[in-house]
Amino acid sequence: MDNSHAPDIKIITRFSYMFSIKRLVLKTTLLCFLLFFFCSSGYAVSLGSRVHEFVLDNGLKVLLMERHQSPTVSIYMRFKVGSVDEESGNTGTAHLLEHMLFKGTKTLGTTNYSEEKKILAKIDRVGEQLDDELKRAGGASSPRINELQRELAQLQKEHKHYVVKDEIDSIYSRNGAVGFNASTGNDITTYQVSLPSNRMELWARIESDRLTNPVFREFYSEREVVMEELRQSYESNPTRMFMTAFLAAAFIAHPYRNPIIGWKSDVPFLSKNTVLSFFKTNFVRIIGLVPFVGVLNSME
Repeated sequence: MDNSHAPDIKIITRFSYMFSIKRLVLKTTLLCFLLFFFCSSGYAVSLGSRVHEFVLDNGLKVLLMERHQSPTVSIYMRFKVGSVDEESGNTGTAHLLEHMLFKGTKTLGTTNYSEEKKILAKIDRVGEQLDDELKRAGGASSPRINELQRELAQLQKEHKHYVVKDEIDSIYSRNGAVGFNASTGNDITTYQVSLPSNRMELWARIESDRLTNPVFREFYSEREVVMEELRQSYESNPTRMFMTAFLAAAFIAHPYRNPIIGWKSDVPFLSKNTVLSFFKTNFVRIIGLVPFVGVLNSME
C-alpha cells in the first residue's frame, strides 16, 4: 500500500476539524448575541412597566419597583443640585455639604445638643476668625494665627465629649442596612442605602430628620478631611489632574470647568454659613426624586 499521501490526509483532516470548531464558535457567539439583544430589549420593556411613579403633595417624585428576590429594599434620594449651583469662589460647597449631612442632627450624633450647641457657637466664632487671619496672611504664620489655632484645637477637644461618632451609620448597620453612602456630581446629589424591607419606617424617620434638622458638627475637621481627599485623590492622580485642566480649558465660563471637589484655593476657606446657605437654598427648595427598589407593595 502506498502511504506517501497519508500526511496530507492528516493535515486536511486537522484543518477541517479546526474549521468546524471555528464555525461552531462563530455560531455560538452569534446566538448568544441575538439572545442578549432580544432578551435585554424585552427586559428593558418589562422593567419600565414595573416602575410605578407617584408625586407627593410636596412635589417629591417617588419611583417604586417591586422586586422580591430578597426581603430588602434599596433607596436612592436624588436632588437636582450639584457643583454647577455653587457661587464663584465657593467651589466644593456641594461636596462638603455631602460630607456634613453624615454628621447627624439635633437628636442623632449628640449626647446633649442643648449643651453641645454652646460649644459649637464658640468653635464657629474662633474658626471664622482663624480663616480671616489666614486669608490676610496669605499662608504665612503669625502669633495671632498660632493663638487661634490652639484655641480652636482646645474647643474641638472639648466638643468630642458631646459627639456620638457615626451614629446614623451605626443605627443603619444594627438594623441590617448596607451601602449607606452618597455622591456629588455636577448636576445631581445622591444619598443611598439598602436595608431590610421591614425597616423602611426607620429610614423615613432618619432621613426626614437628617434633611430637616441637620447639625454641621465637626465642620472644620471635616473640611480638612476634604482637603486631604483632594491631595490624595486628585493631586496625586495624573488622570484626574489632566481632566481637571482639560475641563477648565474647555468650559471657560461655564461652571462645568470647576472640579466637583472644589479648587484648592477655595476649599480651605469654605465657611459653615456658606454650606448651610447652600443647603437651605437648594435642598429645601429643589424637588427631589426617591426611587425604591425591592420588596414593596406599590398599591399601598
